[in-house]
Parts: sequence; C-alpha cells; structure tokens
Amino acid sequence: MHTLKKAQKIIFISLVVIYFTYAVSVLVHEAGLCFASYKEMCGFSPDQKRRALLGDIVEFAAICKNIIPENARALLLTNLPSRPNNDDLQLNYYIYPRKLYWLHQENAYPKDIPFFSQKDYCALEKQDINWIIYMYSAPFTVCKIVQLDTCGIAASYTIDRENGQYVRDR
Repeated sequence: MHTLKKAQKIIFISLVVIYFTYAVSVLVHEAGLCFASYKEMCGFSPDQKRRALLGDIVEFAAICKNIIPENARALLLTNLPSRPNNDDLQLNYYIYPRKLYWLHQENAYPKDIPFFSQKDYCALEKQDINWIIYMYSAPFTVCKIVQLDTCGIAASYTIDRENGQYVRDR
C-alpha cells in the first residue's frame, strides 16, 4: 500500500513537471515571435506600424478622408459581416468626424456591386447621405467612392489597391 501511494505521487509530480515544461516552452516560443516582430518593426514610423498591424483599411481610410468632406454623411455598402476589429468598424473610426452608415448585403458573395436607381439616389439624399462607399472583398475586390448630387452620381472614384491611389471615374 505504501509503495502504491509513493508511485501515485511520483506519477503526479512527473505529470505536473511535464505540463509546466510544455507551458513554459509555449510561452518562450510566443515571446520569441513577439520579440522578432518588435525587432522588425522597431524602425517603422507610426503609420507604417499601423498599416502592418491593420492592413489596407488604414490607406483606404486616408483616401476616404482626402475625398469626403468632414461634415458629410456616407453609406458604406459591404459584403463583410460586422464583427469587432472588422474593416467597417475600423473605417468608421478612421474617417471620423464623417458620419458613416453601413448596410450589409444579404448575399455574401455577389457577382457585382449593387445598382441604384434614380429613386434610390433621391431617397438617400433625402436622408442627407451624399456619399456611397463600396467595400467588397469576395469574390472580387472593389473599393469605390461615389458622390451623389441631385438624385444621381456627381463623381465616382475607384481605388487601385495595388498602387494605393484613387482614380476619378467621372
């Protein structure tokens, strides 16, 4: 009986040692990854760090801020579901004080961006929404900004994601 309890204690202690050894090795590995990221980003400017951590949404927000006036209201059309740390919420943060309303499309993978009639444009203008931002990611990628005026499109800008520039369509 005495040897059984001694064997149980030895097995228990060895399992605890194995568990803590594994936990420490995982923590050391994660710390190494964090240190490597820190070392890589040490020379980056704050904007470069933000872009590395958050992706293209920071550049898209900067383009939106350049095009859309501060007192404007914009409708964001996207096929991305709204979750914390998603692009629509980050865009809302970065383009403040512009008011951003968003409408998620029911079809998560549309074939093309939605078409609006003149009646739809007039309805948006009655609600003082004078800009539309298209942000789609799958099955195609499009970032487009449209300015509304008198129940129609006044100007349209398409964002070239490879070059980080915007091109005025009309």
